[in-house]
Amino acid sequence: MLKRLIPILIAIAILMSSIVSADGFREKEDNINLLIIHSKDSSNYLDVYQNYNQSLIPNLKLESISIDRVGNMDLSKYHIVYLDKSIKGKDDFKANKHMLMSYVRNGGYLFLENSFYDEFPKEFIGVSGFGKLENFPTYVKYPEVKENFKGIQELFKTFHDEINSFYDPNTLNSLNLGVGFVPSTAKPLATSGELTLLGINNVGSGCVFLSSGIIPNEDFITGFDMKAKDKSQSYFNYTFATGNYLFRNEFVSTVSKEIYGYSVEKVLGTYGRPAMAWQNHFEVLSAVKNGSMEKWIDVLKEYDEIPSYSLARSLFEWGSWKESIIAHTNVGTTGKPAFIGEEENSHYSSGKHLETEKDYVSIATYPQYKNLYAEIELPYRAYPDLGDLNGDGTLDIVSGSANGYVYVFLGKEDGEGLQYENREFLNNENEKPINVGSYSAPILYDLNRDGKLDLIVGNQNGQIISFINIGDMKFKKDKILLEEKNFQNVSPTIGDLDGDGVEDLILGNSKGELYFYKGKKNEDGLVFDKKGMKFNVKLDSYSAPRIVDYDGDGKVEIVVGSKDGYIKVYKNRFPKLVDSGYIEGKTLNPFKNKSLWGGYYSVPAFGDINKDGRIDLLVGQIEFGLPKPIDSSIFPYKKQLENAIDYANKNYIEFYPHTYFHSYKSYTQERKELELHKEAFEYYGIPWEKLGTNQHTWRINNISPTQSFHSEIQEGIKWNSGFRPSQKAGEPSLSRDYIWAMPFYLSNGEKVEDFILFNPAPNIPIHESAYKSISSLDLPITYFYHMEYAVQEEKGLKDLRYKASFLNNLRNKYDYNFMTENQMFETFSSVMNGDVHISRVEKDGKISFTFTPSNANENVLGIKFEPGEALEDKDFFVDGDIYIRKGKNLYIGLNRKVNLIEGKVEDSPHIERVNVPVDIQYEEEYMEIKLKKKGLQQVKIYAPKGIEVLNEDFEIKNEGNSYIFTRYGDETTLKLKLE
Repeated sequence: MLKRLIPILIAIAILMSSIVSADGFREKEDNINLLIIHSKDSSNYLDVYQNYNQSLIPNLKLESISIDRVGNMDLSKYHIVYLDKSIKGKDDFKANKHMLMSYVRNGGYLFLENSFYDEFPKEFIGVSGFGKLENFPTYVKYPEVKENFKGIQELFKTFHDEINSFYDPNTLNSLNLGVGFVPSTAKPLATSGELTLLGINNVGSGCVFLSSGIIPNEDFITGFDMKAKDKSQSYFNYTFATGNYLFRNEFVSTVSKEIYGYSVEKVLGTYGRPAMAWQNHFEVLSAVKNGSMEKWIDVLKEYDEIPSYSLARSLFEWGSWKESIIAHTNVGTTGKPAFIGEEENSHYSSGKHLETEKDYVSIATYPQYKNLYAEIELPYRAYPDLGDLNGDGTLDIVSGSANGYVYVFLGKEDGEGLQYENREFLNNENEKPINVGSYSAPILYDLNRDGKLDLIVGNQNGQIISFINIGDMKFKKDKILLEEKNFQNVSPTIGDLDGDGVEDLILGNSKGELYFYKGKKNEDGLVFDKKGMKFNVKLDSYSAPRIVDYDGDGKVEIVVGSKDGYIKVYKNRFPKLVDSGYIEGKTLNPFKNKSLWGGYYSVPAFGDINKDGRIDLLVGQIEFGLPKPIDSSIFPYKKQLENAIDYANKNYIEFYPHTYFHSYKSYTQERKELELHKEAFEYYGIPWEKLGTNQHTWRINNISPTQSFHSEIQEGIKWNSGFRPSQKAGEPSLSRDYIWAMPFYLSNGEKVEDFILFNPAPNIPIHESAYKSISSLDLPITYFYHMEYAVQEEKGLKDLRYKASFLNNLRNKYDYNFMTENQMFETFSSVMNGDVHISRVEKDGKISFTFTPSNANENVLGIKFEPGEALEDKDFFVDGDIYIRKGKNLYIGLNRKVNLIEGKVEDSPHIERVNVPVDIQYEEEYMEIKLKKKGLQQVKIYAPKGIEVLNEDFEIKNEGNSYIFTRYGDETTLKLKLE
């Protein structure tokens, strides 16, 4: 190889000597200085500032200043001035307009957002008139423009085409589109009918640029601090945020081409090629049992890809709802009960889950698949009551179910009221399970005054049936106490409501009504009137009442559950009931209120379950998921999960947390959830350092748009690769709000947090066409998909293979670098924090550039070099190890200092892309590429005259003049002889 390089190196030396040794030698640093002018009392400018503060243009130098200070400034040192709309109407702005106009005439570039259209003279902007854009311009024409303006024209076109394609007309027409203009001297870049949407006007030796309201757009939150700058901005929109960012930075590239003849931009991937990864959330119980994690690793190897696993702390089955019973222990007093609400392991419910030896206290599973928050039509519910049935001094739970049986969970003396024996049937005198048809609703009460708790059970058919306790936890059917043939799903409770010293019967039903049946004593004990009185109360359907002295004042209240899952208290002012509101906890539930909520069809029951002298609340319900913590005693697949983790580790895959927050958890709750997640990871030996996360169900806090991220920052998390921004944003990957996504550091004013935000690319095939623009813009891609069930099914696996094949083809066509998400975000950090020093040398009409990387982290920097019209006819030779040509553009890996030298020299063999950090050495005829990251390793090498490979552990594919080397393994060195 060195023999072949000798004539090339001589040619380089001749070119360099002609540039640097003769008279007239000069070296320049081609910086672009940009000034943002804003009002000192406004934060609106931060959206613009944060876009430029995180620019990928390495030679951009940014400053911001308030308009009241502009009068004493020398603007000539700035190449670009960007005006923020907060200065409109300010006296200082009016006083300094002439200064800004002089700045342009003397060679400056002024960026005006659409709202500035009437702030300067028409001749300055180059227009003869304006027209309001009443509707979104569907059809846009793009006039021929000079080469340097084509980039920003194409960016506008691509953005317009994408939102026009994916957003509905009503949404687009509701945007604040601003005005178009009729050009006089301005050069139109895009037109709709007679109006120009954006244009550039030459003024003196400078330019003024007027944008449209389409982009940059302020209808959505788009700043990297995720904060609204206007009350009309309802949510952060990734598509528009990325569009604004790219458009603003493309203007800098346009100016750079105008001034220097070229532009340079860092690329979000290794060594100048964009990054690509899978994002695979893992949260399904049966997927652990069935080995989904291991199988998906093997499937992706067929496509030279690698998965990225975020592991949930608690696993469950999708669409599964189950009858369950949870406890709200009283943290107040007997006279003033108080409850926490959502607790550490409430998951989708609230309170504390009651447990048996191997499971939660739960009964029947809902027969249909239903997503979280879906309507549950059938009134499935655990229907609990409390009493000491076996005489051991500990309260036991009796519960009904949709299946009509009655169950008992015997309390454990040392279980703190939360631990119970496994579920058993309650039997009749023949030791046969008691069944009342369907939707059993039992309570315990001593009907016959013999000192033993009897069983009174409602059912779907409007019957209340009594069973007498005959001892040894057996119950003999006595009689039908009451039958209301017009009622369904009757729910009984007994207590003295009218104050006559005799207990009465209160009945709830499927309509949500409450009826009173007066109690009477006779020789058999207690009987009730056959005709009831209806209370004038308004409840949701399927009322489940309980008579209890809730507040310890010696007077009973009626506490009622219902279909909506809430629990309401009525003060007893017989014959009236007074609504006292819902029982609340200290925390917010997923619906942004403090009412206790854990599912649907709630049923309250009361008793001192933890023996602290205070009345506690149990709630039966139908509950979603019942996730099981992976480090808990009831998690059923510990061994299988250990095997899966071990297999992933052997295949060089690192885990990171798939975090469960909901939209209204407090900062303290979020921190605690992360602490528990960390403990679960430690339990399985999973490291918790330099890792990221993504959100379960995508949810973050909806009150503060950045609270959840700060919770994660405090727990050492460095990035978040999947979340649904606060309020009204659509669902990641499925929504149009994520057609484009750009990784960025979370901003705080003019500063940034050490925390990167990104989101999954559009779903394939729903938004498959978006990948044309994504790849043309070199946007990185993380592709989300739940593979847990799909990988086990023929249809699902076919769909997964289609997506894997699509990404593989995309990688090969556009030269993306595939890696894990952990590697991707390490790469982002390296590139975004990395600096590139650019110097230029000119002599006798020839030009050369030197790009010197500077990075405290492991350097994987790469740039795109894009020549403007001043350089478009010139040939350049790259003396680097890693580069690839894409049309007129050069993508150059900066593993070291690299020179770009004018001259026509044939490309020598070189690396075109590599997905991991490398050290490259040349030894005699050999090139040694040290691959410094384990896992999937892939190198593409341009070698038109062939290649000799000394390694035997790489898969090699030949594509024209290039060879692709792929391997899974530890760090290694690829040794080659290039012909």
